[in-house]
Amino acid sequence: MAGLLKGVKVIESAMLFTGDYTGQLLADEEADIIKLEAPGRGDYLRDFLGQVKPHKKGHSPMHITVNRNKRSVTVNLKSDEGKDIFWKILKNADVFIDGNMPGATEKLGIGYEDQKKVKPDIIYGHVTGLGATGPYSMSPTHGLSMNALAGTEACAVDDRGLAVRVGDGLTGAGMGISVGPMYLAYGIAAALYRREKTGKGTYLEVGCSDAVVAQAWISVINKLNADKIGADASGMPGPESGKSNFYETKDGRFLLIWLIEQHFWENFCRSVGRPDLIDYGNGSKDKVVDWGDESLRPILRDVFLTRTLDEWMEIFAANDCAIVPASQPEDLLKDKHLLHREVVVVQDHPTAGPLWVAAHPIKVPGERYSVYRHAPALGEHTDSYLADLGYTESEIADLKRKGIV
Repeated sequence: MAGLLKGVKVIESAMLFTGDYTGQLLADEEADIIKLEAPGRGDYLRDFLGQVKPHKKGHSPMHITVNRNKRSVTVNLKSDEGKDIFWKILKNADVFIDGNMPGATEKLGIGYEDQKKVKPDIIYGHVTGLGATGPYSMSPTHGLSMNALAGTEACAVDDRGLAVRVGDGLTGAGMGISVGPMYLAYGIAAALYRREKTGKGTYLEVGCSDAVVAQAWISVINKLNADKIGADASGMPGPESGKSNFYETKDGRFLLIWLIEQHFWENFCRSVGRPDLIDYGNGSKDKVVDWGDESLRPILRDVFLTRTLDEWMEIFAANDCAIVPASQPEDLLKDKHLLHREVVVVQDHPTAGPLWVAAHPIKVPGERYSVYRHAPALGEHTDSYLADLGYTESEIADLKRKGIV
């Protein structure tokens, strides 16, 4: 573990993907995440979208992933005694992650303005589906909702009179439930740096729909300025482009070629022993890029079928060709490059056993990523954490009896 955030103390108040994933991004760099949950229920992501065998309740694959490397502490924040616990936790915190609807923490009396009075330099990060302000801010959302508002789900009416999705919305955006948390984690890291320099905390908020638009920046500038750029503003090839497409190899695997610049195309033609194809097309050397037409597809199909994927990649890597394997999901466990990069790792879970999970992509020389703490059961760390705060065994037992923790 690189531990780039080791020593940073974070309180997470969230359910489902957006707040949970924000916390995971920080926890993966060893920030100490205290996940505050309501006693008895907690984050219902534990019981959402299936269960990992042996199907013991509370171990959904999503929970095991996005709540890894955290500690779970249960506190009833609607009670005065629960709030007393919260203020003690906050005094040692650097960051508060709010994954709730706008106004939810304010109703509890623990919103940003309340927290500033106790912890003036707190960094408060709020992530919501559509933003904390604006006409739609109070609309509940799921992942596709965030993308729909952002313009990725263009629609039309089919011959039955039913609305259907079509393929001319914003592209290159990613899902709001992922990109929103990534922008907030980036903002939190930047705010921590500023606080180190100035001593000032801050309030940050990210609407996942806003983040989707930001992530689709290439598509945004092309589509919204098409009158100035031209009809082909997207700059993307059609499905029958010969020089930017997918091809099968001898061993039944696949490649994606992207040979639209002339120098890449020439390198390719020479490396496969087909210099006769260098001038294929009409005037490609006079263009900045040349996508190649449909007539090229069967020619290249026959070329790629003569060698295996590994054989081709050894050739292309040595000859400056813009070609990569088109991996299938199972290739994450066998492609030699992906194995070298450790894009997935095994997480040992006390109930589910060993599970493959997506790893943390930030690499630091000499450090390897691992899941150092399994996703917690509801309230798994309540007793130990309260003890660290100075509560005695009898006091903790009394809080449990009252339903406070």
